Amino acid sequence: MEWHDSMNIGIDEIDRQHRRLITFIHQNLLQISASKDHARAGKFIELLMQHIREHFATEERYMMNEGYDKIDYHRNKHIEMTERILSMQQRYITDEDVDSDRIVSFFDKWVIGHFRTEDQDFGRYLKSRLIRNL
Repeated sequence: MEWHDSMNIGIDEIDRQHRRLITFIHQNLLQISASKDHARAGKFIELLMQHIREHFATEERYMMNEGYDKIDYHRNKHIEMTERILSMQQRYITDEDVDSDRIVSFFDKWVIGHFRTEDQDFGRYLKSRLIRNL
């Protein structure tokens, strides 16, 4: 799991947040995977939730300001992802078995997938607005 420039959407603040999230996830998942540390996995998910909530608020602010026509769909994806992460966090609070492969799979599918699909769609929307307004 690593950053690729193809993930940029064209908003510097959001692109920086995406890079920081991927770096944070990658570094922590490597440590969790190596140690199988239950407490570390729980703390990672807790800190990640703080970063994700901040990031989602930033994205949604831009979407509102730009009149993004798919904001409700995108916001629902954010809610769905937040619920999945909270569910995962609850499992690690109540279950001592830390399945790092499951965590990696989740973040690869949901987080990276979200950056490459829904966020890219928003980036294309912004670019089309810019071109129309020239």
